[in-house]
Amino acid sequence: MAKKKEVPVEETAPDGPSENADSHTSTARITMTLPVQLTEQEMLRAGRDLAAAWRKLQSVEAEKKKVMDEFKAQISRAESDIGCATTLVQNGFRLEAVECDQVHDFLAFRVRTVRLDTGEIEKDRAMEEFERQQEMSFPKDEVTQYGELGETATNEEGEG
Repeated sequence: MAKKKEVPVEETAPDGPSENADSHTSTARITMTLPVQLTEQEMLRAGRDLAAAWRKLQSVEAEKKKVMDEFKAQISRAESDIGCATTLVQNGFRLEAVECDQVHDFLAFRVRTVRLDTGEIEKDRAMEEFERQQEMSFPKDEVTQYGELGETATNEEGEG
């Protein structure tokens, strides 16, 4: 930076411009905004103000982030609710756990699943091979021509 030329300062009357004795010049008091070096004390005060402003900025930004995160969570919940409602409207049904009876018809070799809430047959299918191999239950007190259940048949001579 170039060094500025120093000009001698003349005292002027407080009530306006004055003329110098040589009438080639005139002096008027004006105010200008110019750089002024800070004192050491002013520098320390400015440093403390800077640090306080920095802490305030950090605090406000942290609070903003917290609030924005809360709004983001609310927006996500609202979008999720909209998605669920849209699916319900489009499908016209919702999935729920409903109690049903599973009926095995061993004469027709069919398995039917019947809803207990509406009585509708939800599923009707052919029995699998392993399902047809179930033991048949008979009352224990039933007697046949061969004797009670569980006994082997014998002929009249007692041979087995």
